[in-house]
Amino acid sequence: MLPDFAGLINDYVICDEEGNLHSIIDGYTSAEELLQKHGEVFKSAKLSPFPNRIRSGVFTFNDNQYQLFVNFPHEDNSIHGLVYDKAFRIEREEEGEDYAHLTLAYDYKGKQQGFPYVYFIQLDYQLHEKHGLTVTTTIRNTGQESIPIGDGWHPYYKTGSKVDNLEISIPSQFLYKVDDQRIPTGEKVEFDAFAELKKINDYDFDSCFELASSNGKAIVQVADPSNDFHFTIWQETGDNKYNYLQVYTPPNRKSIAFEPMTCPPDVFNNKIGLIALKPKDEISFSWGVNS
Repeated sequence: MLPDFAGLINDYVICDEEGNLHSIIDGYTSAEELLQKHGEVFKSAKLSPFPNRIRSGVFTFNDNQYQLFVNFPHEDNSIHGLVYDKAFRIEREEEGEDYAHLTLAYDYKGKQQGFPYVYFIQLDYQLHEKHGLTVTTTIRNTGQESIPIGDGWHPYYKTGSKVDNLEISIPSQFLYKVDDQRIPTGEKVEFDAFAELKKINDYDFDSCFELASSNGKAIVQVADPSNDFHFTIWQETGDNKYNYLQVYTPPNRKSIAFEPMTCPPDVFNNKIGLIALKPKDEISFSWGVNS
């Protein structure tokens, strides 16, 4: 984890049943790359107070209109929130024989353009020998008025093979159609092309899915037949949880992003999955990886 960049997860290694180690996070290879590219590719970025895009950075909340900084000018969008490059403080560190626990926190003071609200955000990482990685985000409204909240993460996954050769399954119910700005049009269609493990081939993802789930959890499967390696990614679902998933294949097709989100893109405008967090209220959401 890199606390100085909102606790991004720059690597995660899984040991398979044969004792082989697999690095599954496509992270930054140097400090220079992190500094130069993080605001473009957002590898493993924490997405808060909104994930994905806000059309032209403009939104209205409680009858007030705001203009966020447009940090994706080629699309004329604000993208991936306001804290992805902020330094979080370490609140707790603990480790045992078969587990490790790290807690980071940050106080957003309402100083950035277009989002004058204040809130506290805590990131809790738990690593367990049997249960894998669990990442929990907690947000508390520390202000005197309700605030709009959406949440997500942006991890890229790799296995060493080209994405085209991987098999994946996605528990999707619907796919959101988008316009030229990658903003949902309001139309969603049924999507079950990857309901079972299926080879990606040349399928190009930059897609938001509304998920089907059972027992409060949605599970994505990833398998690499070339080395008989597989892992699962899960996200908590239910009321105000990670009910949406953005899947993205970058142009080099060396990795694939599975991004748990509480809402589709442009949440401050379309209000789908929007959390209006009241003063002193707190909310949390979890996702994780298992071998």
